[in-house]
Amino acid sequence: MSSFNHSIRNFITKLVVSGVAFLIFLCIPKLLGPELFGIFSFQTAFVGLLIPLSSFGFGSGIVYLLSSNKYVVTEVSNTILRLAFVLAILNGALVSILYNLGFLQSFVASINANQMVYFSLAIFCQSLSFILGRLFYGNSDFKILNRIEISISLLNPILLIALFFLLGSADATFLYISFLGVSLIGFLLHAYFARRFWNRKEYNKEFVKAASSYGMQSWPGDLAVRANLRMDQLILISFSSASALGVYNIAVKLVELVWLIPDAIGPVLFNRIAKQEQSEESLALIARLHRLLLSFSLVLLIFLALITYYIIIPFFLGTDYSAMMIPLVLLIPGSLFLISSKIFTKLFSATGQVKWTSQISIIGALVSIVGYFLLIPMWGMQGAAIASTIGYFCLSAAGWILLVKNYPIHLLDFFDIRLDDWIWLFSNLKHWYRSNLTIQINAGERI
Repeated sequence: MSSFNHSIRNFITKLVVSGVAFLIFLCIPKLLGPELFGIFSFQTAFVGLLIPLSSFGFGSGIVYLLSSNKYVVTEVSNTILRLAFVLAILNGALVSILYNLGFLQSFVASINANQMVYFSLAIFCQSLSFILGRLFYGNSDFKILNRIEISISLLNPILLIALFFLLGSADATFLYISFLGVSLIGFLLHAYFARRFWNRKEYNKEFVKAASSYGMQSWPGDLAVRANLRMDQLILISFSSASALGVYNIAVKLVELVWLIPDAIGPVLFNRIAKQEQSEESLALIARLHRLLLSFSLVLLIFLALITYYIIIPFFLGTDYSAMMIPLVLLIPGSLFLISSKIFTKLFSATGQVKWTSQISIIGALVSIVGYFLLIPMWGMQGAAIASTIGYFCLSAAGWILLVKNYPIHLLDFFDIRLDDWIWLFSNLKHWYRSNLTIQINAGERI
């Protein structure tokens, strides 16, 4: 029941944060216009691929070793902090090198030296936040992660809008300053909440070796997942324009709203399975969550598409973004395939079979990347959406095969909709509501 409670709290927090942040976010695309919003989207996509690429899976190793209780966070925090600074310095320097080689200009031709410096410093801060965040994931400090996410999600659009009016939009400099500001705030929040972990213990070579060993197994898969999620945007801006990316990114962000459900459940589910041996109870729970999430997500995605067509585009975004509807519809089946993989890969990784997660992620990424290079030059945004959906399907299909071959379950158990699943869900929700109500009443009596 505690795992269910953690998942529900995590989901409700993400739902509220995502809802409020999305409402604020809706003002940004129309304010910036497709071209500037495309540059804004590029920043997120680039960082989302660079940091996992350069970390070599070390973050995944931290989460696994801490969540499985093989190490105590206070004993290794000093070691992790040292490595976080090394990674941050390397990533910041790498951005400067890529700029001087002309690589960054292949994405955003207008980027200048000052903007590159802001971008490099932002990536330095983001790298530190990425590693420090693994401490909280591994230690199951989801409340802290939610607080940080709330703060960043709300501050990001507010700071961006403020700088837009203060500095003007003659060029994209305000976008890079805003990105640096949010990245710095994110790092400071991570450092503030992580201060209770700090110690002066010596550098732990065994921990680094163990984290690197696990991380190198998960790194190819994690990198492949990131490539699946972000490479379409980088290739699109290269072959098309910043404006095309700005329009396409809206469709991607709308679809990603539905992913907050498995993303909220995932870390809690991973930590629970990592603490126990493979059991029938764990397998049954995975299958049940898979059935519930797929059916619920399908309804949400269809509802989201209708809301977008009849409300979001006419009243919030405007006609400049009307071309996003076709990519949005094309991404819906791919989103369902990805949600499926987000559930069963938690079983693979938490039971020590991280190599399977890596293998299927690589398959999906290779299919997607080939599709991006073939379809984006021909069909632009539509080509990116089609290639993404095909890649997500191949990723999930490979995972389903491994699931059936290596676990005592039937694949049909993951897809047949059952009434007792919903009875189970509402029963747990009812119990969760009553338990929280009791806590509030008892607290009121004490006051």
